[in-house]
Amino acid sequence: MKRKELARDLALNAKIPPAAAQDKIDELVHEILRRLRAGEPVDLEGLGLDPKQMIARPASGK
Repeated sequence: MKRKELARDLALNAKIPPAAAQDKIDELVHEILRRLRAGEPVDLEGLGLDPKQMIARPASGK
């Protein structure tokens, strides 16, 4: 699934504006890349969750 498709589904399921959903996806991808480039592990736990749960889940700060 491409980022645009994921953002569309997130917007529909979480009932948020498409632009906000795209921002959330972009933030997630940016954080994953930042950690990988720094040699840090990336925990993808919950990646298959309902998009509403993705929004509601606070960042772990790891």
